[in-house]
Amino acid sequence: MTRITSILPVLAGLLITSPSLSMARAADLPDDIGPNIAFGKTHKSSDINMSGWDGGLTDGVWSSAKGSTYATGKSGKFPKAVTIDLEGKSTIAYIHTGVPKIGFTKTIEASISEDGENFTTVGKHDFKMGTENRHLYAFKPAAARYIRLTFLENHPKPGKGGYPAAHCFVSEVEVYGPKGSGPASDE
Repeated sequence: MTRITSILPVLAGLLITSPSLSMARAADLPDDIGPNIAFGKTHKSSDINMSGWDGGLTDGVWSSAKGSTYATGKSGKFPKAVTIDLEGKSTIAYIHTGVPKIGFTKTIEASISEDGENFTTVGKHDFKMGTENRHLYAFKPAAARYIRLTFLENHPKPGKGGYPAAHCFVSEVEVYGPKGSGPASDE
């Protein structure tokens, strides 16, 4: 019994800190992908939310709760963007993101970059208003260090929750490469 109880804290730590163990794969993800390399990574917003909704973008929690959901600030100027730093180049082929049922985020464009200056668009998606939904941007594997979500427009009417029309909400961002891929080479 002592051996089992002494290993429980170690196992609990693995479940909390490892994105590949702590999050079950969503049904809309392919089977042949590697781990979520965006888990816990930092981001910069072009329109920072000053009301406590600037976190939660890569925390592994698909939620609409404050602190677990990302939202832009209240500026009515579009486009707005949030850029995630993967802290090193990796070969990626999928960006998985979604919106909560609150707010009224509409069009999100996903882009990737090796240098943080020159971005290549890998997809654009229109989300339904007032419903929690997810989208998988799938593209040819490419080297990238930075992932950018650009909010091109919102739905014209306020969504659930009564938040101002200028806020763009995202439940989570996950980034995957093909299974077995690792850091991209600099060659």
